[in-house]
Amino acid sequence: MAYVRAADVLVSHGKATNTLDDIGLPAFYMQRHALELLVKRFLSWVYQYAEATGSSPAPSKNQNDRFKKCHGISKLLEDLRVSCERYGFTKPPEYLRALVTEIESYEVSETWSRYENSESKDKGVLHHLKNETVLPIVSLQEKLETVVAELVFRFDGTDAYENALYYAWADATGVPR
Repeated sequence: MAYVRAADVLVSHGKATNTLDDIGLPAFYMQRHALELLVKRFLSWVYQYAEATGSSPAPSKNQNDRFKKCHGISKLLEDLRVSCERYGFTKPPEYLRALVTEIESYEVSETWSRYENSESKDKGVLHHLKNETVLPIVSLQEKLETVVAELVFRFDGTDAYENALYYAWADATGVPR
């Protein structure tokens, strides 16, 4: 949630001071990272539920490795979708996938907004910012905040996507709701 807020602070400041071009890449990185962490947060509930219930099959070594080391949001989201299906949870909503697809559409690699270059087995060295890229950070921030508001745990009695994941985990582990 801190990355969502930090991105909002940057975008708001950029709008107020007419410096959106100057803060575009750092804001995009924070938006992207917030989305990655959100997917990993949901995945964590599902994996912990599977572990607590001894569900079979357990998350694979590849799934666990991606959870710990991967920055590819669409790969992580696919792991979430498959795991939700496997353990009987509702699939992540389509609007989450749409935002992941939009964010990733600007990237030549999953570290595009972090480093100048990256290396790929199939593509060799990738120069990330060879050409100027226009990032719709204001629009992305609005979408990110909408996704977070709809999906993250709510304490107001309204169920959000995360509530169902959390409650299943809490029931499986004996943690009071």
